[in-house]
Order: sequence, then C-alpha cells, then structure tokens
Amino acid sequence: MPRSTYYYQPQPESAENLRLMRQLDQLYMKLPFFGSRKMAVELEINRKRARWLMRILGIETHYPEPKLSRPAPGHEIYPYLRSGVAIERGFALISGSSKR
Repeated sequence: MPRSTYYYQPQPESAENLRLMRQLDQLYMKLPFFGSRKMAVELEINRKRARWLMRILGIETHYPEPKLSRPAPGHEIYPYLRSGVAIERGFALISGSSKR
C-alpha cells in the first residue's frame, strides 16, 4: 500500500457545495421528477456537478417504470364499439353515437 494512502486526510465539503446540496434537496422535495438536467438549469450550475451532488445525496429521479400499462390479472377487456364505423364527414365520431 502506498504511503500517501495511509496519510491521506479527506477534505471537508466546501461551503458552496453544502449550499448547493441544501438547495438541491429542497428542490427535490418540491419537484422529485426533475432530473440532473433540469436541476442544473434551476440551480444555474453545470449538469455534471448537479449529477455528482445528486449522487452524493442519494437522490434519484422519479419516472414511470417499464410495463406500467399492463392490465391487472383478471381485468376484463372491453371491445371497441366504433371499429366498423366509416368516417364520412368531420366530427362524425365525436358528435353522434355509434350505430352498428
């Protein structure tokens, strides 16, 4: 093991980083769906710095997970009633009812 590893003293976070982390945390509580790009725009900092600070704080963006639109087991699938209706004029499907 190198001697420098043994004697290394980590530096505390700067006051600027602590201020940004506090602002980032407050913004995240208000808007948890913001990613690093929008956080960077709101805080007027570099996106890489926003991502780095988010990683330090353990903040992750809330977003829809895959396969959320799958129906629940046992869910009845209703037929589409207007599948055989011909559209002959504008707003034909919106204004009238479906006649089969």
